Amino acid sequence: MHFNVALQSFDTSYFRLHIRSIEKGIPSKDLLTENIIFTITPSSGLVNIDLNNYDLVFRGDLAITLEWIKVKGLNDDKLANFNDGIKRPVVFFNCSLKGSHYTKRGAENKWITTRGIPNYYFTVQKVK
Repeated sequence: MHFNVALQSFDTSYFRLHIRSIEKGIPSKDLLTENIIFTITPSSGLVNIDLNNYDLVFRGDLAITLEWIKVKGLNDDKLANFNDGIKRPVVFFNCSLKGSHYTKRGAENKWITTRGIPNYYFTVQKVK
């Protein structure tokens, strides 16, 4: 898995990867049988996550979702300035403004459509 971090306000951010089926056009059931947790440490730049040890095999359309679990160490010089003038800590991925993706804030909330598509991609191998 590969993606670009545009800005991170923390020394380390912890994420859980979810690979989900798609039902009625939105992410649904998690297809992973074990937790895949990874860390992001650079404040910006390319991040590569090695998934080879998990032997992931899937068919059909999938939704890839990232769950932000926790953080360590706040870097005040990396806070983002929002429209309301308040500086807040963030993790921003480089995004394309064309298209949209789904987000939700908490397990019990509904998926909502958000403008932009995070620029992350997977290197895959076709199963014979």
